[in-house]
Amino acid sequence: MTVKNFIFLILCMTLSVVAMADWKQYAYTIDSKTPYAGEREVELYTDYQAKGGTYRLRTLIELEYGILSQLGVGVYGVLEQTEKSSYRYKFAKFEIKYRFGEQGSGVMDTALYAEYYLENDRANPDKIELKAIVEKTWSTLTWTGNLIYEQKLQAGVAGDTKFSTAVSMLVMPSLIGSLEMKGDFTGTKPTLFIAPGLSYGLDDIKVNLAVGVGLNSNSQDLYIRNIVSYEF
Repeated sequence: MTVKNFIFLILCMTLSVVAMADWKQYAYTIDSKTPYAGEREVELYTDYQAKGGTYRLRTLIELEYGILSQLGVGVYGVLEQTEKSSYRYKFAKFEIKYRFGEQGSGVMDTALYAEYYLENDRANPDKIELKAIVEKTWSTLTWTGNLIYEQKLQAGVAGDTKFSTAVSMLVMPSLIGSLEMKGDFTGTKPTLFIAPGLSYGLDDIKVNLAVGVGLNSNSQDLYIRNIVSYEF
């Protein structure tokens, strides 16, 4: 990664903090929370992965809206830059999330989450991603698990099953610490990485940062994700 690209990455994160909802506990794992009815939220993601002399830098901008207290939808625009390509529009994502029951009313909090990836490059097939979410909270400690299924919309291409699991702790009223692990069950080159993180909340502004490392040879060496949310 060149000095110019490194400066650009730091600038994206700095602008995110200035720009800084639902208070996301994690950077990579999806929790069971949904926006309240009528809630609008803008999110800015900065996502960086690197291995050897290769890297991928993505900026995601999302608008999320709560249709009902248990049902939310969102749309993303995704820009990407790599060591081989300049910064450009990559794809759009459309999401829907439904939470079963009221938060904390059952033994486990559960939700379903679906995304549709609309690729800009028509040489790449569109993709759907489905997540089953389970979560349990004990006082200030929360465990969350995601079972993930990805399917490219192309004949003859097998789906990929993944997982994400995380624990978080409320350190103080405005600060959450977390530890996440994400990987594949299937696929030709399954990946696995672990990422500690912090989430800071201040009224309508939330900031989340996780820095992770790969745990096998198929994984990237470095994973960084910064998320900034603003509710209005």
